[in-house]
Amino acid sequence: MGIEFIYNEDLTATTSDGATIFVGSRDTNFTRSVYRANGSPRASWDISLSTPINNFWMTSSVASNFENSRPLLILSEAASDFFRLTTPATGINFITAEIFDGTWNSVGTTTIGLKENTLNTNFTIRLDVRPTNGIVEIFIEGTLALSVANINTIGSVLANSVDSVTLDSTSADERCDWSEIIIANNENIVNYRVAQIDPAADGDSSDWTGTFEEVNELNVDDLDFINTESVNVVSLFSGVDVPENSLTPKTISVSSRIRTDATGPQGVNIVLKTGGLEFHSNELAIANTYDTYINVWAINPNTNAAFTVTEANAIQYGINSRT
Repeated sequence: MGIEFIYNEDLTATTSDGATIFVGSRDTNFTRSVYRANGSPRASWDISLSTPINNFWMTSSVASNFENSRPLLILSEAASDFFRLTTPATGINFITAEIFDGTWNSVGTTTIGLKENTLNTNFTIRLDVRPTNGIVEIFIEGTLALSVANINTIGSVLANSVDSVTLDSTSADERCDWSEIIIANNENIVNYRVAQIDPAADGDSSDWTGTFEEVNELNVDDLDFINTESVNVVSLFSGVDVPENSLTPKTISVSSRIRTDATGPQGVNIVLKTGGLEFHSNELAIANTYDTYINVWAINPNTNAAFTVTEANAIQYGINSRT
């Protein structure tokens, strides 16, 4: 179980339009939920977007040695790949943008490279397919490193939107880690980051059997859990404080990996406690195999305003059992 804290490093941040999608997270102080695109056979992660995006923004961190395995990001529409980012050759850490028109054609290459030797680099891509000719922009650590207009003149037809994102690597031989992923529609998220906070202590309610130590693993352990046979009982947890560093909170989501059995409660509410009050998500029906369930609070439900860092640090979060 954990809380994901999407924040902005710029105090004059663009107001969220509600379209931001949280996908996964890793931060220097909160290392978890890293997707490693390798293995045998080679693995990739396909993210299906519930609503197609025509002004696509994505910010992420990536780590690679740029030797045997290099990062590969593919954007698709209606199951057809039409745009990708990769590094052009072994040992090259600059990003090349390409459009598919029967073959992959280069749009351009960034003027700034990613960090080498598996160090995390933050980058942001903007792909706007609303104009007739399209625009692509790539930012490395917040600095514009590639900007190209009229990109569909390179291929015959540019797609109308993005409805699927694939995180991959060019080989199964070496690590390529994707993390801190945020996807948004028509919103500049260059300075957005994600911190994940795992349980560090029990909260005000501990009605399930087990403590925070059963649900705070850095690696998923389905043999270590809290459980209950009762209905409408709550367990809450608290985490370590997020670093202040002039951060502006944007969104808080609470996630939990859950399953049920034939005799126990068949549903749950995700719970957020702030200002001394509990706020419950809609009831979520739970499967009999483990899956991850998430609820997002874009604003503080107690104040109906944006979260402050102080409020974020005082939050407790957890789960309520339902019939």
